[in-house]
Amino acid sequence: MHEFGGAVVYQDGTLSILAYNHQLVKWAYRPMDKWPCSVLRKCERVLAVFADNGDLVELIQNGCTEEIPGNELDAWVSDVLDSNYINHPAKRN
Repeated sequence: MHEFGGAVVYQDGTLSILAYNHQLVKWAYRPMDKWPCSVLRKCERVLAVFADNGDLVELIQNGCTEEIPGNELDAWVSDVLDSNYINHPAKRN
């Protein structure tokens, strides 16, 4: 489990990232890398599921007040995958 960002699970050819509000708030306000207008920080829970080729196959947003912008979703996914799944196609460079 990441201190910020969420938990990553790889199972049956899919990679899932699950994060709760406290993790999303920590991600949005981490030192030296803030996302001050974050939509993610307003969500209660977010689950993103990716196929092996990096395609987003499911996105569940609970308690979000608006749609998560693509660039913020890419940044969050890339940060969470950075430590253990650096070569996964869902990670953007």
